Amino acid sequence: MTLILQQGLPAISLLNEEGIRVKTIGQAIDEKLPLLNIGLLNLMPNKVETEVQILRLLDVTNFNIRIHLINTHTYKSKNTAPEYLKAFYKSYKEVDEKIDGLIITGADVEFLDFEEVKYWNELQQIMDWAAREVNSTLFICWASQAGVYHHYGIDKYKMNKKLSGIFRHEILLNNTPIAYKLEAENLVPHSRYTELNYSELKSIPKLEIVSTSKEAGVYLMTSSDGEKVFATGHSEYSAETLKQEYLRDKKKGVNPSIPLNYFPDNNPAKTPKAIWRKHSKQLFSNWLSFYVNRQGKRI
Repeated sequence: MTLILQQGLPAISLLNEEGIRVKTIGQAIDEKLPLLNIGLLNLMPNKVETEVQILRLLDVTNFNIRIHLINTHTYKSKNTAPEYLKAFYKSYKEVDEKIDGLIITGADVEFLDFEEVKYWNELQQIMDWAAREVNSTLFICWASQAGVYHHYGIDKYKMNKKLSGIFRHEILLNNTPIAYKLEAENLVPHSRYTELNYSELKSIPKLEIVSTSKEAGVYLMTSSDGEKVFATGHSEYSAETLKQEYLRDKKKGVNPSIPLNYFPDNNPAKTPKAIWRKHSKQLFSNWLSFYVNRQGKRI
């Protein structure tokens, strides 16, 4: 397996440090392996961190994977230099390859109604384009709520307090491809203030609820045709991401609760571990193998 990235992308050196094989555009690859073009619509403020989190999970399958970094043009990130975006990111209209799979990340706009988000109209256009042209789209956290709202008309609800921590989830549909080799109980990070209503989701005939948590609610869903996969949690998170968010909220004076089931002995002074990594790698492998590749090749 080889990740194919644009030369000069900062994520390359970070991935290499983790032993992940990366090649740049134009370098020789194993042509016996299928090539998948994956678009990453990165809506998170810290672009490089999110790139690394997602890309390391694509290092799990017998494919050559060419990454196309995508951003919105109707809204420019305040946290990323324009030069960086110009060098490495394109709008979805500028991508000159057939995209096989699209990943849409979460976004720091959770307190806004969807229509209040500055790039909402463009995001709707991207979701409609993906529904027509892309084999499968993986929606993560806020994007999963945005996707469900756009495609099925189901809105999100604000919770009384932030949901933050590592939660256990059970698989409800074992015979669906996205659940292949997932353990009966999976550990997944969540970090959000809003949620989707189970009964409302259950009322949509073309939407399948695959995994839920007693504490965190609905986690994993797919459209019946597999063209859309929704994950309300953050299985891509690095070991210390929740810690960074917790410390950030403390600095802001938010007085956050300690993320549940996260720090050893519930002690923020101790180093957390990415105990969800097995789940996240299998989840991404299933998505690529069964939904993006569309040839049902099991890894």
